[in-house]
Amino acid sequence: KSRRAYELLQHMRELYEQEPTYIDLKPNVVAYTAVLNACSLPADKAESESALQIAQLVMEEMRVYKYDKPNFLTFSAFLQVLGSTITPGTRRDQLALEIFEQARASGQVGYLTLEKLRHASPDTYSCFVKDITEKNGDGTHIVQIPFEWSCNVVGEREPSRRFIKDDTTSNIVRSNYIRLKEVKKKHGQHTRFMTTRRRTVGTGESQLNIQWTDEPM
Repeated sequence: KSRRAYELLQHMRELYEQEPTYIDLKPNVVAYTAVLNACSLPADKAESESALQIAQLVMEEMRVYKYDKPNFLTFSAFLQVLGSTITPGTRRDQLALEIFEQARASGQVGYLTLEKLRHASPDTYSCFVKDITEKNGDGTHIVQIPFEWSCNVVGEREPSRRFIKDDTTSNIVRSNYIRLKEVKKKHGQHTRFMTTRRRTVGTGESQLNIQWTDEPM
């Protein structure tokens, strides 16, 4: 499966190089990521090493040919390949560290990227998130992704996390719950609020940094 996907990618590239006016054949990040997704599903152990080699080749080709840049889905897919083709150990940890560093430097760390890193290399994940984890008063933990890590992430949906307080608020998204509390503090007065661009991921809930002002809208 991975080899066939890679062959199709090479065929696209060859046709585009022969006739650059066929812009639809130009390999892009979607095509590269699709090959990585195919590599993450090796049929058996024998195919795992071949799938890993193809995945590494795809990442290198993106760097060399410069048809497109990897996005958070690309890095996440490669981390998924590591988790499905290499047994846990030093080699997998090292490759996971290298690819996550690239994602971080590119501003392409999304929620999905962290999830795949945790699966591929729990130790590497713990090393990176320990300094950006905050504990809420209710005992839950929030990992706040620094803006510089995720500044170029586009199109990722925030995970659907619910804030479970009691039966009356169990269906209220955390951001709405925070706003409700602040409105009550203001005794129902209309206020304008702004959210910062800090991305968050955590267990049990999501969190927004909200600034309130009494300035008229």
